[in-house]
Amino acid sequence: MQLNDAFRIAPASWTNREFDAVLRAIAGVAERRLGPDGVAGLDGVLHAHAEELRQIFVDVSYQQRSERLGLGSYDASVAYGCIQVTRSTFVAVIRAPFPGANPVCVGY
Repeated sequence: MQLNDAFRIAPASWTNREFDAVLRAIAGVAERRLGPDGVAGLDGVLHAHAEELRQIFVDVSYQQRSERLGLGSYDASVAYGCIQVTRSTFVAVIRAPFPGANPVCVGY
């Protein structure tokens, strides 16, 4: 599934299939910035924590709050419909274009 296709569904209804499009989009951004070796490490970390990340991303109770998670050498901030992954100067943010999706992934 492509990210644009996933964005046709409200995040609260997402399954692993839709959330995998988010993980692949983050990896695509990372590949351009971190190179093949960097993206391989990030992809592994994201998929190892995919269910935990997805549970927060689809939970409407996270519309006004976020959760920070340490993912090895990466950090993630996740809220309803929003995920931000960082490491040093690398930042990737994906936000679902839906009413109610948290406008920022951090700051609570």
